[in-house]
Amino acid sequence: MKKYILILMTALLTLSSCNKWLDIQPANTINEDDLFNTGDGYRIALNGIYLKLASSSLYGRELTYGMTEALAHTHEPELAYKNNLVYKDMSNFEYTSDAAKGIISGIWSESYNIIANCNNLIDHIQKEGTAKFAQGEKERSLIYGEALAVRAMCHFIILQYFAPAPKLNVPDENGKYDFYLPYYDTFSREIAEYLDIPAFIAKIQEDFIAARDLVRAYDLADDLNVYRLTSKYRFTGATSNSAYPQPDDIFFAFRGYRMNYYAITAFLAKVYDYNGQYSEAKKEAMEVIDAKAGAEKIFYITPSEDAPKDYKLSNDLLFGLSKGTLTDDYGRFRNAGTTLQLNSAYSTIISPATTDYRWRTLVGANGDGNLVCKRYSGEGQSTNDILPVIRLSEMFYIVAEYYAAYAGMFNESRQFIETVQVGRGAPENQLAGRITDMESFGEELLKDVRVEFIEEGKIFYYCKKFNIKPDAWDKGSSSVFQPSNWYFALPDNEFGVN
Repeated sequence: MKKYILILMTALLTLSSCNKWLDIQPANTINEDDLFNTGDGYRIALNGIYLKLASSSLYGRELTYGMTEALAHTHEPELAYKNNLVYKDMSNFEYTSDAAKGIISGIWSESYNIIANCNNLIDHIQKEGTAKFAQGEKERSLIYGEALAVRAMCHFIILQYFAPAPKLNVPDENGKYDFYLPYYDTFSREIAEYLDIPAFIAKIQEDFIAARDLVRAYDLADDLNVYRLTSKYRFTGATSNSAYPQPDDIFFAFRGYRMNYYAITAFLAKVYDYNGQYSEAKKEAMEVIDAKAGAEKIFYITPSEDAPKDYKLSNDLLFGLSKGTLTDDYGRFRNAGTTLQLNSAYSTIISPATTDYRWRTLVGANGDGNLVCKRYSGEGQSTNDILPVIRLSEMFYIVAEYYAAYAGMFNESRQFIETVQVGRGAPENQLAGRITDMESFGEELLKDVRVEFIEEGKIFYYCKKFNIKPDAWDKGSSSVFQPSNWYFALPDNEFGVN
């Protein structure tokens, strides 16, 4: 019996700021064997995988401005979700209603569905020669590597939301752990072996390392390809250097929308850091921070003058997803009773008079005079379609944590956080004398994280990593948060992952 898969056809035809490599046409059901008959079929399959990452169940809403921000109390719970009970439930850490279970199940199912699609592509491409691919082995390796990286990334999503933080996941006296998750590294209808959390993390790391080695052959092949990873080039394709033209083949353009070499390195750093492997994390993070194309830094904190026309701050965005309907989707979400009014507790960590453009430029009053985030506003923006996934600032935070947690060098630690703050227009030396131990480090870092990642879905992750109650900043001793709220129960459909 022939197998069929649902994929999303992509137009790989024209090159402009409005018609990028991931522009989507209607979904079609295509015979799997026909799909992988040509190199273009592999391209289509990979592009469809990226599109699924941008679905509303994942980065298209729940992992950016939706569920994760409700958990983090980024928004004023009683006002921001006044007509949306599911997000109000989430902000109260009540995960058992049918609506809440639907969101949770969606994260699980969509992540494992993408993993299955990655494994299907990987299964085919491992057996494939180079003849089908227009650019030969470098194209085959690139597609293979990106699929491996997305597989690792989706397993990392599962780890973050369906298991305790590694440092709180300790074995019993017999060396046994309480939490196990399935790691799918083959395309099969069989249920994967459930691994304990250390083994699960090790598999994520192995996949990212293998993926980076495969992608390196293209992204770091020569000066031209490295230059194509620089700030404006990787998202808009803009270049003022005639020596570094656009690629003739659009598939190789816009590397910021793909799991490029440095995006994979950044994810590897993040996994090491989450697992308490601080030396390894610092090494990978510094490779991203120090990356250069010739004498030019590849990644740098977005200058304040660019922020008003680039709310996504794309100069320091290592990887983002493309969603052409993002502005409209966000507007509909807010108009449907989720006002997304920012939490008044922000007044305890940032002054209205600050020079920090994350607040002065990316936050403003809505028609009711309430403060809201403008990150997904489409007015006068050059990067409307971008869903931010991982940033340069996270690399600075990882190095800061290395100096604090591993080296006990708290002054050096604060300097890396301040690099982000000053780059965002804040005054220098804001943290002088305020970081003296790991507790104060976690508290001060989380304050900056709450400003840096408004509606990017990362704040709850940092709360979890440092074991700081996400509602303590606005509820104090009235916090309703319990340790079991750090992770979701596995959904009822946990076995239906393929």
